[in-house]
Amino acid sequence: MSFVSLYITIATIIYLSVSSFYLVDGLVEWRKRGQPTWALFWVLVLLIAAVRLSRLALAAFPISFLIGGATWFFGRGRQQFVGLSDPLLLGFASLSSVAISGALAGFTVLFIFFTLFGVTDRSVLGLAIPAALVLGAILAVAKKFIRKRWPERLGEGSAGLTQGGMFYMDEVIALIASLFLLPLLGGMAIAGPFLPMAVYFAWSFLQMRWLRWVAAVDESQRMEAEAYDVILRDDHLAAWLGELKLDYQQDTKRYVVSGTLPSRGMLASLETRLRGVEGADVDLSRVRIDPELKPDPWKQVALGVRSRFSRRGR
Repeated sequence: MSFVSLYITIATIIYLSVSSFYLVDGLVEWRKRGQPTWALFWVLVLLIAAVRLSRLALAAFPISFLIGGATWFFGRGRQQFVGLSDPLLLGFASLSSVAISGALAGFTVLFIFFTLFGVTDRSVLGLAIPAALVLGAILAVAKKFIRKRWPERLGEGSAGLTQGGMFYMDEVIALIASLFLLPLLGGMAIAGPFLPMAVYFAWSFLQMRWLRWVAAVDESQRMEAEAYDVILRDDHLAAWLGELKLDYQQDTKRYVVSGTLPSRGMLASLETRLRGVEGADVDLSRVRIDPELKPDPWKQVALGVRSRFSRRGR
């Protein structure tokens, strides 16, 4: 078998395996929710088109379906973070796992591009693959920091109360950068900035999908942010948030709270709220009661800013 034939065969199997994975995932989600997911229709269309247009795809579909189904069934990484929204997962994932997901997404985009255009030159592959891996990792780390600094879409309020936002800040920066890339696109520059933007959106989507497989999340940090978030949602407790300090002990699954509150009623409300966070245990022995206590609004604002992206994930 020639190098080109081998490349096309591997590309077909990978393409059909990934499509089969999302087909199984979409069907399971449809059964759970009672309505199909948005991606299921397109996956079915692409699968039918591939099988009808290519004898190779028809022959490779059974083994590809087995690979895709087995990957979904044994995909413990995706199951672990399936309940986390994209903003929450991106915010709490470690830098190394974010970089790895970005590199994998860069390779995936490059692989799709080379497959569509039939690029099989080994010298081109040898240069393009490392470049895609490095660039994808850099973009992913930059995306994490930019969205941490600007967690809402432009035009939305900090709690998402003002509607109308369309793009995140990193997407706006990508749009501006795509204007400077036009001279490098040659004949494809006729598409304007839409081609680089389409590539960025495709990469960004794939990066979050890969992150659900390779993410390493600091569980203590996530649980602390969840605790601050539920307190901020209580109008009475939120006023005293600046007087409290929370630590989450991952080994015992316990919140250790220290600080001051004005009444035992507030203390009981705090305990109820924290126990509602994934059934965590709560230690309030270090909280002091002071009826003369006055809330510090500056600390409350600072803590509210700290958990903004957590609220966006709900």
